[in-house]
Amino acid sequence: MMLQELIEGQNLALPYAGAEAGESVDGIAGTETAVRAAPAEGNTVYTNATPYFSNACGFFYYGGADSSGCARTAGLMYEMPGVEWEHAAVSYNGMILYHWSVVTIDGQRYTVDPCLGIPAPEQSRFSHPGLDYIFSLYGIG
Repeated sequence: MMLQELIEGQNLALPYAGAEAGESVDGIAGTETAVRAAPAEGNTVYTNATPYFSNACGFFYYGGADSSGCARTAGLMYEMPGVEWEHAAVSYNGMILYHWSVVTIDGQRYTVDPCLGIPAPEQSRFSHPGLDYIFSLYGIG
């Protein structure tokens, strides 16, 4: 997939995230921004207390999602225009702590985390620039 194809596809998907086609969309940052902006706009809260909080149904229908739900919601928006993506997660002692997406555009892999506002080129396979911060939230490291 080429970057322009992604932008066109996102313009089709953005109304589902409360944005309108034609708004400033620049590649993967457009979907990341749309998903990240939903809690700030009062449409969705970061929680694991709503039904289906770990998927797009919880995000869009019930207004609540955790990092897994946000990653899957962004993934759904990537699938609409045909973007290749993977669901990434980090665990500690067998407990999954956090989720994000990895997308491939023009052969380059990107870490996309709507919860922390990170769209960045991937440094190594399934790397995340905020892992130290994430682990610190759990008192690890």
